[in-house]
Amino acid sequence: MAPGKADDSGAASRRVDQRARARWFSGILQAGGDISVNVFGWDRRTPAAWADALAAEIAKHWQREYRLRLLGHPLSVRWRPADPELVQPWDSLAALVGTWPGRPDDLKGRWAAAPEELAGENRLVDVLRRIPTRRLIVLGEPGTGKTILLVRLVLDLLSDAERTAGAPVPFLTSLSSWDPVQQELDDLLEQRLIVDFKGLHRRVAGGVHGRRRRCTLARALLQEHLVLPVLDGLDELPEHLRGMAVNRINEALGAGGRGLVLASRSAQLRAALRPPDGIEVEVAGAAGVELLPVPAVEVVDHLRYGAMGPAARARWEELAARVGADPTAPAAVALTTPLMARMADVIYNPRQGELLSSVRHTPAELLARKFATPDDVRNHLLDAFVPAAYRYLAPEALRRRVRWLRFLARDLHMRRNVTELDWWRLGDAGPALLPGLLVGGLAAVLGFYGLRIPASAGIGLMAAVGGGLLGRRLFGAGSSMARALGGGLIGGVAGTVVAMLTFGAVQGTGPSLTGALAACITVGSMGGFRAGLLGAFAGGFAAVLTGRPEVTALLRLSARCRRC
Repeated sequence: MAPGKADDSGAASRRVDQRARARWFSGILQAGGDISVNVFGWDRRTPAAWADALAAEIAKHWQREYRLRLLGHPLSVRWRPADPELVQPWDSLAALVGTWPGRPDDLKGRWAAAPEELAGENRLVDVLRRIPTRRLIVLGEPGTGKTILLVRLVLDLLSDAERTAGAPVPFLTSLSSWDPVQQELDDLLEQRLIVDFKGLHRRVAGGVHGRRRRCTLARALLQEHLVLPVLDGLDELPEHLRGMAVNRINEALGAGGRGLVLASRSAQLRAALRPPDGIEVEVAGAAGVELLPVPAVEVVDHLRYGAMGPAARARWEELAARVGADPTAPAAVALTTPLMARMADVIYNPRQGELLSSVRHTPAELLARKFATPDDVRNHLLDAFVPAAYRYLAPEALRRRVRWLRFLARDLHMRRNVTELDWWRLGDAGPALLPGLLVGGLAAVLGFYGLRIPASAGIGLMAAVGGGLLGRRLFGAGSSMARALGGGLIGGVAGTVVAMLTFGAVQGTGPSLTGALAACITVGSMGGFRAGLLGAFAGGFAAVLTGRPEVTALLRLSARCRRC
């Protein structure tokens, strides 16, 4: 080979080696960075940068939800200013803003001059922008569209036209399962942020009262006022907790310029703010709007024009004529909310690609004599909605879906008395006894593995199962943990003694009942008693935990943090 070619070949080989080493070092550095961020939680991004990343995640999530929840074309929802008794005086809002540090004065040109200017439709973001404090209460009756308006508000606030880099991120969550006596609002928001969005469990430097300490990224965002709470479902809290919830909200707002959006039914909020026998409270610095019913004529026209094809639209003619002629008819009064409109659309209109003949119900049935009141119409729509939503399924599959939904509804209403279905609590709907027995039995087996004495293992397992059963039966998952664990231990002791005596009696059929019984007691003392206590303790502990939703949620929260 010519010398020149050999030199070229060597240089090319060296370049290949250099590129390989560069890729190797790059991979090592990237792996180290991944480990430092995901394992140790080190991250040099500022809270504002994290807020921007969170904004993108929230926008992606609610865009999907918005498409799923809406009709093809949403109804127009209007509102008026809230009752002045439920909000603070308008003049006090501007005065309050004047006491906040760092509030820009140039926003004053956008503020409304009076609450009457807050009236409008569809875009709550325009209302929020015109309130000096950026604190808004949204009032409305069930089904009037509060939640879907809040979802649209979140998306509007996150749009490129509205949001600037580092601005607060709207976070929509429900208050229906919140216990304001035991938990502050920021603690609730931190927990929900960590559960809903990956990475917010990481530990970062956070400022608390001028000091620096490590806290979760979710807590740091809350401390820096980079999260705008959008709170739904205040009215779904138990009545005795609503006033405390308002106090907790005011504590979280503090003296700074933190914004807020709060949704509730009017009567429930009035009872919380103006209790006849208690202390009156107000949501600090908040203005409010009240959603109005949608005229039934608009609802029926909306449903008729949304039907696919002339034949499907013609089915609405009789109902449209009756509603237009008599606004007091039961169907006209019932069909005044987006919720009822959504149900009627699913029940009476065919979907894309669906034959009209597969739609069993016709809109004219709402004019039947058996629907004598608006509640009769609403109840009929509620009853027909689930079968209509799943009408594409075979009958057996439909019955299965209905059975599942009834099971979940019964668990929410009768066992837990809540209205919010949290995915991380679905495991709590099952029986709490089985996990306790499994854990107790496994603990007994593991406790005797080292002794390798079959009799002892049997004694321990029997004691563990008995302890789990006895503790769950006598003390229950709803009791205090100390009582339930005490029951498990008592069951373990009793189960061990009974098992030893039984084993001794069986062995006593041999030459010496006394000797066999003594040997069994010795074996039990060596291992059965110990594993019985261990198994019963673990079984009772698991039965208690799986029967307490708040503990189960905490465990799942911890597991989620480890996976993030």
